[in-house]
Amino acid sequence: MIDAAFILCAGSGRYLNGTIVQLLEIDGECVVDRMVRQCRERGVEPFVVTGNPAFEDRGYKLLWPSDESCTLNTFLSTRDHWGDDRVVTMYGDVIFSKAGMDQMFCEDLPVRVYGNQWEYFSMGFAKSHEDEFVDAIHKAIAFTSDNLNQGKFRKVYQAYCGLQMIGNDAEERALNYYLRESGMPVHYPYDTVFYYINDWTQDIDDQKDYDNFIRQRLWQMDDRPETDGDG
Repeated sequence: MIDAAFILCAGSGRYLNGTIVQLLEIDGECVVDRMVRQCRERGVEPFVVTGNPAFEDRGYKLLWPSDESCTLNTFLSTRDHWGDDRVVTMYGDVIFSKAGMDQMFCEDLPVRVYGNQWEYFSMGFAKSHEDEFVDAIHKAIAFTSDNLNQGKFRKVYQAYCGLQMIGNDAEERALNYYLRESGMPVHYPYDTVFYYINDWTQDIDDQKDYDNFIRQRLWQMDDRPETDGDG
């Protein structure tokens, strides 16, 4: 059972049309508001991890990270709040489906990383596996520091599973494209760590992502907030 959830918005320096990506409104609700609501509906009050004052006074349970040097260091700085049972951490720019969020909150395997064939969205682990998971995070941070890319969930997955870590994001994207075009799996479907969210769940990285979601995915959205009245 998840008793600690973290929505990572510390790197909220990306803007689209003057609005922070995590605060973009989609279907009448901003991205982070949606994630907070989804966590609350599943019985967990999440921490929104950020050093950006734009997230103040929005009714969130804020946590100011002591280290924002990369995503993984930011997450490690929340360790004092990891709870006693199970922890989940999510990028703050992801629009999760109901099924994707349900899977994270009902998971019973010791370690899971969630994503699709292109992106990684979130990670979860049982406290009983905290030390080995943290060890994988440190390995991922060391690798990404040496190769000048950001610490990301993808590298934690690779470190935890003992998979080869590619030197930089461009090389890894090229490899993934080759694997997909060759009909080979980008991930390892036989392992019990990666969970494939096979629906419209998507992260918003740039204007193109946002426009495509509004045009192609908006009609698929479920898990909308309840409204007053009959409508």
